[in-house]
Amino acid sequence: MTEAQWRDAFRFAEAQIGMGYDYRSVARFVSRVSARENERWFCSELVFAALHHAGVDLLARIPAAEVAPGIWPGQRSCSPCSSPPSDIMAWITLTDEDLKRRLAAAEYTALLNAAKQASQDPADLVAEALAEITGKVRGYVAACQKNTLGDGQTIPSELKASALALVRDYLFTRLPGMRSLNDDLRQKETERAVDELRDVAASKLAIVAPQTPDAEQAGGPAIQLVKSRPTIASRKDTHGLL
Repeated sequence: MTEAQWRDAFRFAEAQIGMGYDYRSVARFVSRVSARENERWFCSELVFAALHHAGVDLLARIPAAEVAPGIWPGQRSCSPCSSPPSDIMAWITLTDEDLKRRLAAAEYTALLNAAKQASQDPADLVAEALAEITGKVRGYVAACQKNTLGDGQTIPSELKASALALVRDYLFTRLPGMRSLNDDLRQKETERAVDELRDVAASKLAIVAPQTPDAEQAGGPAIQLVKSRPTIASRKDTHGLL
C-alpha cells in the first residue's frame, strides 16, 4: 500500500466512529441470508471497507459485509504492504476544528447559541474545554508507568475520538439548553470514552510512544509530571467559533 492509500483507509475508518455494530451482517454467517449495505460495521467488515475505499481489494468479488473475521486465521501480516505513515498514529493537539467536525451541524449551532445566551464567548469556552480534557487524557496516559507523554499539550491520536466525546460532554453539561442534546447515545459514547481511558491507565490498552517526549518528563516513563490545567488553545486558535 502507498502512503496515500494508508491515509485514505485511515480517514474512512475514522469517519465511521459512532456507527453501530452490524449484528445483522454477523447473523448472516449463520442464516446465510444475503448481506446488505448499511451504516453499521463489524470488525473485518470495516477493515475491508476501508481498504476498498483506498483502492485495495484483498478479496475479489466479495463485499466487505460478507468477509468473515476468521477468513485468514493465523495470518499476522501482509508482505506486499508497507507500514502506515508514522503521523497517522502520532500525538496530536486537539483544535476547535476537530470538535466542529465531530459535532453534528445542529449541535454546533446550538453550542454557539447557548454560549451567547449565557453571555460566554464561544471561543473561550471551547478553549477551556479542550484544555481541561487534554489534561485529563494526559493524566490517564501518565497513570500507566509504561507510557511516555508526548511533548507539549498533545494526546495520542488513537484517543482522539474519546477525547472529543469528553469535550462534547463537558460543553453540553455546562451550557443551558444543551442537556436535551446529550441523549442516551451521546451519554453511552461518553461512558465508552471514560472506559477506554481507564483501560489505558490500567495498562490494558497500549499507546504508541511519541516521537518527541515531554520535556518535563523526568527519570523515564515511571515518573511523569502532568499539568492539571494546561493551556493548549487561544482565541487565535479557535477562530472557527467566532
